[in-house]
Amino acid sequence: MQTELSLQQKSEVLLRKQKGESQRKLAEQYGVSKTIIANIKKSEVLLRKQKGESQRKLAEQYGVSKTIIANIKKNEHSIINSVESNCSQNRKRKIRETENEEVNNIMLEFFIKSRAQNIPVTGPMLQAKAAEIASSLQTEKFSTNNGWLEAFRRRNNINFRALGGESANVDKEAAFDWKMHLAAVIEGYAIED
Repeated sequence: MQTELSLQQKSEVLLRKQKGESQRKLAEQYGVSKTIIANIKKSEVLLRKQKGESQRKLAEQYGVSKTIIANIKKNEHSIINSVESNCSQNRKRKIRETENEEVNNIMLEFFIKSRAQNIPVTGPMLQAKAAEIASSLQTEKFSTNNGWLEAFRRRNNINFRALGGESANVDKEAAFDWKMHLAAVIEGYAIED
């Protein structure tokens, strides 16, 4: 089962839900739970409420009671958090501090920056970087074994998957070279050609 929906997928879910598709069907097609689909819909209600629409108007449009709209507003923070983290608001997780919290925080920053630059990050790469950081911080009781990697991955909801999208596949140097080559190729032509 997929655990994350992109922003585009969340928008698609809202549009398809507005057209009347069932939560069950959408959940099956996107590989997420029905609760996540419901929370995406509730987040739309919250946005409209924040824009100033009345509870009565929202209740009529969504075919629910004003009490339901009031409860959605009351649980606003947990709904927004669950939509942003792509998990159910009923899922309770106790996040314990680890012995090497400083190393873990630096590693999370490293991972986020690498992914933002479309650099593929692997488990062994994270382990090597963590060992380097631990030694620079002079941390004695730190081991970058597979257990640490798995716990780090689970704690931060990290999936090692291939980076997709057009921008992840572009060789910037080759693109620059092509631009220079293209200018030379079209040099002898008129704009109309």
